[in-house]
Amino acid sequence: MKAAFSALLLLMWLPAIAQTVDDATQQPITIMADRAEVDERRGISTYTGNVVLTQGEARMEADRLFVQTKNGDLQSITAEGDPVRYRAARNGDQPLQGQSLRMRFDADTGVLLLLDKAEFWQGPNRFSGERIQYDRKEARVSAGQGENGGERVQVTIQPKAKAKDETAPQPSSATPGEARP
Repeated sequence: MKAAFSALLLLMWLPAIAQTVDDATQQPITIMADRAEVDERRGISTYTGNVVLTQGEARMEADRLFVQTKNGDLQSITAEGDPVRYRAARNGDQPLQGQSLRMRFDADTGVLLLLDKAEFWQGPNRFSGERIQYDRKEARVSAGQGENGGERVQVTIQPKAKAKDETAPQPSSATPGEARP
């Protein structure tokens, strides 16, 4: 039963998430912050104060951001904040959004990890827990408890709104003052 629910949940989110994957990872990353420190030898850049990272339609806001590179290639991005916020716009649909106290993006795998008081949602559908993993390449979201247990995962799936015609009361064929059977 648990596997069937997970499969159903994944099928509901898969088309929405897959649309965000496109060519965003091939677009340049722009970082704005109050302060930046770059250590080229170690391949570590540290950004602090009102940090905003953008790449294509994706945006991350944090208090601190650490970028790890190797031979000029991006390896990972780690963000800390109260909270860190993530948003990826979608082609004409509701954006994917997430927030947590820490986030880590691994450039090789395309995985965004949300840790500590994590939430991830699209429209009214929402995941929350201590650890949420969003795999951009595979278009997959998974959630779990933190390493020390803690809060259980909560998933909220809103039913699709019915068309107006299905929910509106049907007009009566009786004339005013006429009794209905």
